[in-house]
Amino acid sequence: MKGNVLIKVIFSVALMVMGMMAGATPVGQRDTMARKTDGREVVLLKKGDMMPNYVFKDVNGKRVSLKSFRGKYVYIDIWATWCGSCVEQTPYFEELEDKLHNKKIVFVSISVDKHREAWVRKVKAEKSRVPQWICPEGEDTPLLADFGVVAIPRFILLDKKGRIVDGDFGMPAWARTEMDLRGLEGI
Repeated sequence: MKGNVLIKVIFSVALMVMGMMAGATPVGQRDTMARKTDGREVVLLKKGDMMPNYVFKDVNGKRVSLKSFRGKYVYIDIWATWCGSCVEQTPYFEELEDKLHNKKIVFVSISVDKHREAWVRKVKAEKSRVPQWICPEGEDTPLLADFGVVAIPRFILLDKKGRIVDGDFGMPAWARTEMDLRGLEGI
């Protein structure tokens, strides 16, 4: 009996360590997501669903949305300035954007930072070439809850009509990701 408990504990610890080694940074717990969205019912989005019309802000404070990119695929990077794994993916994200710049795909980075000022400083210092937006609600954004995001970075791919192709698309550092993007119909 004690041996079974010990095996379960060791297995649980091993799973936690493997999760940490996967390179994701936790942003919250699943059981708190509904509370973080002001009590609204959270229904996880899936492949084929229309992307909700979330409103973000750009570095100048202007309200922006993904609707402006209809007619093109949209590859979204959900990140934060405090997330080391997210920052590590940035050069790969921008490199992919360079390679696919004249194609029918747009790359957008969406931050879930709570402190807008820190995000603005980081974005201006990095001089990113891709649109940089922030969720006004920070980590409490419905975007995270709707996709069941509990760790970042997270990459999402939308089709030309704004439907979800993949709510957990490959990281830009992976060679397979570029191949998958190049293989999109009509890109």
